[in-house]
Amino acid sequence: MSKIIAVTSGKGGVGKSTVCVGLGQAFSKRNKRVIMIELDIGLRGMDIMLGVENEVVYDLGDLLNRNCDINDAIVSSENYPGLDMIASPSSVADLLHVNDIAVLCNGLRQYYDVILIDTPAGIHLSIDLIPRIADLAVIVATPDFVSVRDSNRVVSLLTERHFDRYQLVINKVNIKNRRMNMISDLDDVMDGVGIPLLGVIPEDLQMRAALNGNLNPEVGSAPEVIFNNIAARIEGEYTPLYIE
Repeated sequence: MSKIIAVTSGKGGVGKSTVCVGLGQAFSKRNKRVIMIELDIGLRGMDIMLGVENEVVYDLGDLLNRNCDINDAIVSSENYPGLDMIASPSSVADLLHVNDIAVLCNGLRQYYDVILIDTPAGIHLSIDLIPRIADLAVIVATPDFVSVRDSNRVVSLLTERHFDRYQLVINKVNIKNRRMNMISDLDDVMDGVGIPLLGVIPEDLQMRAALNGNLNPEVGSAPEVIFNNIAARIEGEYTPLYIE
């Protein structure tokens, strides 16, 4: 049975897109058919992380405005068989509507095992969309007070809409020197957001690959192990919380 996973947060800059791409790669390695849908209008970045920026001709805006068919908007990864993406609209004129995205995602269920939604910064579209279509919301937070407070607000708003299928990924954590984090104790981050922990991603893993233009971790590397463990936990398997 297919699963729709929304990757979201309360504020921008926490690394939602990197988490989304990392999970997409991890699920594809588990022989899942995966598609990632990027919703951040005018702020496209997932194509660079996946290394397919030169392959994008049509985007989500073109698809929803019926300027192309769905096969034209889907871009496939050469490095990860079974991993596809639809890039976010490049124009701010292409407004996204919850109903259109819901229809698209539900239609894709019959073709994909995992549908990853990279939600935009802020809460408006995400709060309306997630309860309607998502099987799981992955809340991404960083160990700082603003991110924790905003993530807790997202959780509260989802709960008000009777959605409680969420788990926490703490991103950009300085593992070597915890005192460098604004919130040094990760238990305080978990308590502040108020949901179960799914994974922890060290800060040095976060941008090193993405800034090189291709989030493509080496086999057996720490980034690969971390994202594979997170994907396994989503599927109900027990894996260690690898944060070294």
